[in-house]
Amino acid sequence: MKFKTKLILLFIGLAIATNGLLFIINSWQAGNMLRAQIGTTALSIAATASALLDGDLHATLVDPADAQGEAYKTLEAKLRKVRDANRRDDVQLKFVYTTTPSPKDQGVDLFVVDAEEEGPDKSLLGDIYKQKDVPGTIPTSYEENQVQPVFIEDQWGTWLTANSPLRSSAGKSVGVVSVDIDAQKVLEKLNALKLIGLTALALSILLAIGLAVYFSNTMARPLKEMRRAVNAIGEGKLETRLDTSSGDEFAEVALAVNEMAAGLQQRDIFKGTLVRYMSSQLAEKIL
Repeated sequence: MKFKTKLILLFIGLAIATNGLLFIINSWQAGNMLRAQIGTTALSIAATASALLDGDLHATLVDPADAQGEAYKTLEAKLRKVRDANRRDDVQLKFVYTTTPSPKDQGVDLFVVDAEEEGPDKSLLGDIYKQKDVPGTIPTSYEENQVQPVFIEDQWGTWLTANSPLRSSAGKSVGVVSVDIDAQKVLEKLNALKLIGLTALALSILLAIGLAVYFSNTMARPLKEMRRAVNAIGEGKLETRLDTSSGDEFAEVALAVNEMAAGLQQRDIFKGTLVRYMSSQLAEKIL
């Protein structure tokens, strides 16, 4: 492999290694920062909604038929106000609802009040909250504020979910208020950041290629001159000399080549003098 090719591959490898590592680190940090920022917003909304709801009233909703009563409608109206006030482009809030642990099945959560209007997105009182087992997911906490560290996938889509406990007047937890942020918008932002990073990576590789070609040509030029000079000296052109004005390592090699050429030239002069007085074989032996 030629020196020029090696140098180009070295520059490209360094560009990919350094910028690729920076891209991975920046993407990871950007993703964490974006999730943390949106998670904080979602938790703030959930905590506000929890403070507005009457926990004692919420505790009375135990049967699907209770959804027709005034208690359900009162809580539903408050949740809708919270939902509508926070459905903004910068938040992408989708669902606000409450859940409670199932009294019969451990580890199962049931919907209680959902702010959605009647339709396919409406969860009814007593419906099972189906959450897929995503690595990193933590169980819903009914005792403390919580933001899921990963995106949650359920029957409606993929979400970033925050929960805030809903308590009765006695301080007992009677459920949680959950807020779902549309993760598709979050993923779009992350993908946009990744695209910017990939573009920067591609530009850095192109720049590395350009620099590699430039420097390889610059560094290969004195090597080509040395090869030309050595070939000329080998052909008997002992007057050949290389430029030594660069002052670098190439100049040191060029100086050695020049000294070699001068020595060979001097040897030929001595030989020419000696053969005047003795045989060429003896002159060669003396030299």
